[in-house]
Amino acid sequence: MRIGVDLDEVLGSFAESFLAYHNGKYRTFYKPSDFREFQMHRTLQISKQEELKRILDFYKSPNFRDMPPIPGSQEATRVLRRHHELFVITGRHDQAAEETRRWLMEHFPRRFSGLYLTNYNHDNGSGAKAKVCNNLGVDVYVDDGLEYALECARPGRHVLLPDRPWNQAELPHGVRRVFSWEEITRLLSRSH
Repeated sequence: MRIGVDLDEVLGSFAESFLAYHNGKYRTFYKPSDFREFQMHRTLQISKQEELKRILDFYKSPNFRDMPPIPGSQEATRVLRRHHELFVITGRHDQAAEETRRWLMEHFPRRFSGLYLTNYNHDNGSGAKAKVCNNLGVDVYVDDGLEYALECARPGRHVLLPDRPWNQAELPHGVRRVFSWEEITRLLSRSH
């Protein structure tokens, strides 16, 4: 089976790392639980353009380079790789490509058959992850973004949605909420 995996908040603790950077630089006090919607600019009370600027600046910071993996993700991908082909499909921008490859090699060596950056920026991101999933023939996709889950779910492809404050909603058929990498591993290990 071919499995697509988002990176931020699925493999790496993006929110925690970004907010440590943001709170330090902008003297704010945000926590990941403050974000009740996917588009951070609304919670941060800034424009979409300013959000993108801050994310691009974050890519150059030690907080980004030192982002910790999500608990259970390293072992789960090691186990799943034995029977499935794994791909990283992320909304990250091309400016983060080199650092993203380095981070994946450090924390997830030889786990993924490819890395696909879709350059999401609220204006051109719609449908990009679904296109990559379609082109790769992905059978299961794991993403914390509800909009991506809805775009990528289709007959023959299931989406697993790790539970996060910003993705709370009733889920349609084909999208399943999950609560840990251990649960994801159990579900996908039954499928080989």
